[in-house]
Amino acid sequence: MVENTKRRGRPTNAELKAELIELRELKKSLEANTTSVSNPSVHVQENVEEDSEYYDEFYQIKIGQEEYIKVICLCPMPLNLSTLGRGKGKVFKFSTGYGEVKYILYSDLVMVMEEHPNFLNEGYFFIADRRVVRKHGLNDIYDKILSKQKIDEIISGDKSVALDILRGASAKQKEFVCDLIIGKLIANQPIDLNLVHRVSDIAGIRILEKVEEAKLYAESN
Repeated sequence: MVENTKRRGRPTNAELKAELIELRELKKSLEANTTSVSNPSVHVQENVEEDSEYYDEFYQIKIGQEEYIKVICLCPMPLNLSTLGRGKGKVFKFSTGYGEVKYILYSDLVMVMEEHPNFLNEGYFFIADRRVVRKHGLNDIYDKILSKQKIDEIISGDKSVALDILRGASAKQKEFVCDLIIGKLIANQPIDLNLVHRVSDIAGIRILEKVEEAKLYAESN
């Protein structure tokens, strides 16, 4: 600090220089404090802008109500999806089951998702549109749901596909994979028995026993 004391005689050049340096430092300090006080929202505004960008990306994904969204049936049996409870409203029938594709209006699909949350979460059907998945916060669910492509690769015995991905699937999807394999075995279609045993272990379902049961039932009828 500059000392406000009386000095005897005229100050020396060294003393004047020291006081000048102190005054300059004091001026810098005052200017810095003034800037922070007069602009208290500078950093807050930056954070708001960052949050706004994230908000826009996550919540404001544009999907027209009249856009058609691709939906794929993943269960190996006929599946009906309706916009209202107890099969009322618009009904979308996947008559052939696994792999059947329908294009559903986005506005209707939103109602289907609300009406059939279990089917959605367990992978009975697959929404093949990333915009819908992201807009409705389904990322975590769809990280675990097997797409038709992954299921086909597992059943075909594609060695590039690790069967470990089946471990993270829902219990229903594991059951669906086993049912599809059972169907191939009953139809005498070629399939790797090592694959059958590994899928049986992962899913906890005795596939070969179910095949024998199905054949005996067919013969008795």
